[in-house]
Amino acid sequence: MRDLQRRIHRLCDAGRLDAECVDSFLEVRLGDHTRTQRVRFGVTDGIAWFESTVLSTARVGDWGDDWHSLARAAWIRNDIGGLVGFGFDDRDRLVGRVEVPLATLDDPEIVASVRELAAECDRFERAVVGGDEE
Repeated sequence: MRDLQRRIHRLCDAGRLDAECVDSFLEVRLGDHTRTQRVRFGVTDGIAWFESTVLSTARVGDWGDDWHSLARAAWIRNDIGGLVGFGFDDRDRLVGRVEVPLATLDDPEIVASVRELAAECDRFERAVVGGDEE
């Protein structure tokens, strides 16, 4: 984990990631920098993962019994394919996630993973609630 953290901070310092690096997460600036997306990262069993919240537990709860429509929307987005997968985590948040084998992870792949994850999660969030979550 420390190696991945150092690599990500180095990419931020070099200006290759348009983000503020804070320990084990990034505040990624999007578009005209009026929107941001928090990206968490870590390593589990040799897999580097990047994750961002689309909707918090409370916002998912606001959907009540209709949360199934969120699950269906995530399933449809996953069916389209791409780098980012969507689902619910163990805290009942709707999240996007990218997983890459750590052994082959290079700097361009880190940059692409973070950028794509942040953009896709922001796009999904705007489609569901119309803007950045408070």
